[in-house]
Amino acid sequence: MKRLLSITFLVVMISAFTFAEGKVISTEDLPQEARDFITENFSGVNVNFVLQDKDDYEVMLMDGTEVDFDKKGNWETIKNRDKLPVSILPSEASAYISKVYPGTNIIEVEKNWNKYDVKLANNWELRFDKDGNFQKQEFDD
Repeated sequence: MKRLLSITFLVVMISAFTFAEGKVISTEDLPQEARDFITENFSGVNVNFVLQDKDDYEVMLMDGTEVDFDKKGNWETIKNRDKLPVSILPSEASAYISKVYPGTNIIEVEKNWNKYDVKLANNWELRFDKDGNFQKQEFDD
């Protein structure tokens, strides 16, 4: 029985290391565009770690912000349970949120080639087109 448990444990550990995604890299190894984005939008916040996968990068900042970048350094998703800077959105989207949801924090943004999906701390999810024009909203209970 002990031998069976040992073999099972060994197989599980080998599988975990074999299928583990990404490797830890230094901030300097990020594409320049990703480094510039972090500097411009999260000044004063240190990078905790950077994981590189074959197609993308995941950056975890010391304040709990997680930023996912594609292989060219374009950001795709940003999350923080407390607050994200409005500077990551087009000015039209920022203005809309400030007007319609004053004082409500942005906690997640997903950017695609033609839209921004924004989640607010009050559980409203908003969609904007690539230029920041409001498209729709729904409540995520």
